Amino acid sequence: MVQAIVQVVPFGVGLAVAAAPMVVLALLLATSRPPRVGVAFAAGWVLGIVLAASVVVLVADLVPGGPPRTVTSVVRVLAGAALCWLAVRSWRSRATKGTPRWMAGVGEWTAGRALAVGLGLGALNPKNLVLVVAAAGAVVESTDRPAEQAAAVLVLGLLGGLGVGAPVVVRAVGGPAADRALASAGAWMTAHATALTAVVLLVIGVLLLVSGVTELV
Repeated sequence: MVQAIVQVVPFGVGLAVAAAPMVVLALLLATSRPPRVGVAFAAGWVLGIVLAASVVVLVADLVPGGPPRTVTSVVRVLAGAALCWLAVRSWRSRATKGTPRWMAGVGEWTAGRALAVGLGLGALNPKNLVLVVAAAGAVVESTDRPAEQAAAVLVLGLLGGLGVGAPVVVRAVGGPAADRALASAGAWMTAHATALTAVVLLVIGVLLLVSGVTELV
């Protein structure tokens, strides 16, 4: 179990940091809506990551004898290439202004709406999917025991939700007095989120590429 958890830690941290644009949304929810709305979004985000990773692990487990090592190496190469491409795309769009359509009306979101958006973004966001697939491959390689796989997937989800969940915790602990700190954090994240995401994706992408190519050679 320990080995499987260790394998997913870098991907979980990557999910947490690469989710910088989602942290901006979490900050907006924390300062503009009741606490339960922010909690619902964070819960949906974590649940989305866990569900996506669980599906990939279950599909991989259906392969008799597990996926061949060559297949997992190719997956790493493809995931690394995809992350590098997403990093370049994010970097080029760092100066783009405007609010994404899925953030529209955030000041009026209900807990149900926040949960649904968090779930969808956590499970279907392209950056998440690439990292989740790579992490799930590492889990399947590490262990074939369902309980250990489930524990590793849960750790992946919790780590991936650190950034999105932080504003919720700060607001819960600090109450309205924390609004100024959250507003400052929101302004900084809005200015730097895209560039930060690009750098993190590039680093993880290069590491996956090198790892996959090394295993194939």
